[in-house]
Amino acid sequence: MVAGALRVLIVDDNAEVRVMLSRMLSRYSDLDVMGTVQSGEEACTAAAADPPDVVLMDVRMAGMGGIEAARWLKVNVPSARIVGMSADDEGPTASAMREAGAVEFVPKTASVDQLIHALKATAPADSDSSRAEARPGSDAA
Repeated sequence: MVAGALRVLIVDDNAEVRVMLSRMLSRYSDLDVMGTVQSGEEACTAAAADPPDVVLMDVRMAGMGGIEAARWLKVNVPSARIVGMSADDEGPTASAMREAGAVEFVPKTASVDQLIHALKATAPADSDSSRAEARPGSDAA
């Protein structure tokens, strides 16, 4: 982990998606994948125990979905910034996620650059990650 790296919690009910996102984000020195979970309930528990900087959360999951989990996190872990993601493009799903507390939304069809930009856009203006243009494997933080 690089000092100043954004700590990211990945939430998706599809194990393959979680693994793919974790591997992809781990290539960036200014992003630290602190964990992956498969449900909204697990996201709330994990974030309450060890608050991440960013929660990358799928909207539709069995049990507590992303919208309900985002509402809970907004109240109970307000420091965690939420980036919603869905197989749906922008539209009602993105709007519902934003209303629940997400600060960014990316469709699952987004490019890697779009996803990385959305995650880094959540960083506070004075953080190293908001200024860095780190590429995979770089030492920028």
